[in-house]
Amino acid sequence: MMRYWENIKKYRNHYISYEDTIMLKGAAILLMLTLHLFNNLASCLLLNNSVVINEKPLSFLFLNFCAICVPMYLFLSGYGLYIASWKENNNNFLRVSLLYVNMWLVGFLFFPFDLFYQPTVFDWSLRGILETISGIHPYNHEWWFIFPWAILCLASTRLMKVLHRNSTLLVLGVYILLRLVLLLYRPNQFADFYYLLYAPKQIIILCFPFLLGAIFAKHGLLCFLKNHYRMISLILGSVSVLFFTFIVHSVSNDILALIVPIVCSALLCFPSQIRRCLKFIGKESTNMWLIHTFICYYYFKSEIYAISYPLLMLLVLLLISYVLSVFVSFIFNPIKILIKTEV
Repeated sequence: MMRYWENIKKYRNHYISYEDTIMLKGAAILLMLTLHLFNNLASCLLLNNSVVINEKPLSFLFLNFCAICVPMYLFLSGYGLYIASWKENNNNFLRVSLLYVNMWLVGFLFFPFDLFYQPTVFDWSLRGILETISGIHPYNHEWWFIFPWAILCLASTRLMKVLHRNSTLLVLGVYILLRLVLLLYRPNQFADFYYLLYAPKQIIILCFPFLLGAIFAKHGLLCFLKNHYRMISLILGSVSVLFFTFIVHSVSNDILALIVPIVCSALLCFPSQIRRCLKFIGKESTNMWLIHTFICYYYFKSEIYAISYPLLMLLVLLLISYVLSVFVSFIFNPIKILIKTEV
């Protein structure tokens, strides 16, 4: 046992590469596209489903596992921000600013299409526009992640220092205590600005996978698993997919957060060809996240579902989202360079 712990200690502050992180983001965006494309059972039953179990298509059953995409993004954010917190040029305000500018650009390009729909998909009120621009309660509901992530990112400078200077068990203990206290906080869901009242609770809940990612970076645990437990990681990752697809049909985000490291370590052990494909997608993951629901929810849902074959639907959504993401990146990258130059 002592030798086991000594081996783990050797990996403290050993990190997976930036390319590996991009690859994992590619896997996460694939899961997100699948989650949002097949999350309606009634619509899924109308498709040409090859596999149906207990009157539920396989594409729908798989969603329970696909829900890991949000905890996975948070885990990778915590992992990356822990590493970045020790760099001299670390600027979390710049990170948040760039994400917001990216969001505004996508909104500027895609929201105007709504004017061709009668009735319009979105409520073009002043309040709705301001809530979208701020990211607090955006028209595109799948952008809900922006505001809590921004708060976590801005708070991460202090959080990472606390984690670095103190025992990991102590930090986890304080967080668990905070979650217990949070059980007493129940904002009125009928209040006019409920989403603002709920935001503190949401941010604290989302902090768990974020903190978990930082802990894995601090102790070099992903590198440790990748180098010493490749086969075990692959087996546990496969079991997790099967377990959450066929056996457990309802699970909390906290449980999903706990299996994120298993899934990530398994993906790191995939064949190089698959990892290259995921990395290729991962480079455009942010824009694909911001864009894909305009295609599969708001503007072209009927056209996507007319394809009728689940795998083909996913491939079409992936291709369209990727091509549009490249187009947005072509516009955004010069803006990004300009902002970085000015800051």
